[in-house]
Amino acid sequence: MWPSRLILTVVALAISSPALARQIPPRDECSNAEDFGPFYRHFKDVVARRDAKALIALIPVKGTNPNVVGLEPDSFVQTWKLHNGKSSLLWRELDNVLNAGCAQDGSRYFAPYTQLWLSRTATKDDLDMVVYGKANLYAAPTESSRVLARLDWDVVRPWKPIPVSISKWAAVIVANGTKGYVPSAALRDVFDYQAEFALVHGQWSFTYFGASD
Repeated sequence: MWPSRLILTVVALAISSPALARQIPPRDECSNAEDFGPFYRHFKDVVARRDAKALIALIPVKGTNPNVVGLEPDSFVQTWKLHNGKSSLLWRELDNVLNAGCAQDGSRYFAPYTQLWLSRTATKDDLDMVVYGKANLYAAPTESSRVLARLDWDVVRPWKPIPVSISKWAAVIVANGTKGYVPSAALRDVFDYQAEFALVHGQWSFTYFGASD
């Protein structure tokens, strides 16, 4: 989904804008980390099994906040309806986050890797996004139009606002300068969901999950 906030903040790109990176595929800096690796592998297994009870046990009761909007653990559970077990919508969001890699940043670990990369390289006027896996770049906002390129974890940048009537599409420019359209659902930006893991009272914990507005 192309967030409305991006539609409001997209600016025209000058010819002198910094060059885009070509691709930024997921990297896993977490699974084999000497200290954090066992916890992260367990976390991924919990998500794969849709084990709500086990996931709740990984959220610290004290010392940190697991959600960007300020929810305490009990409220986090209620908001994501974890009492519904495998039918909670949280699982789908966690799948998306974990499938895009995990990165170390100092003493903390973040998923997805691609989003942390975006946050590290973001500037005021460069709203870079990453194509989530494989997607086509179309000449027009319709799948019946000509395919200009096959994208695979490519870094792209918006080049014009999209009218609400075609908001399921995004107008983007790729690294070689080609302009076209991709389904907005195929994009991830720095505002999307992310997870954070940190030591709390000496134990690795699932300390943050949220999206920025």
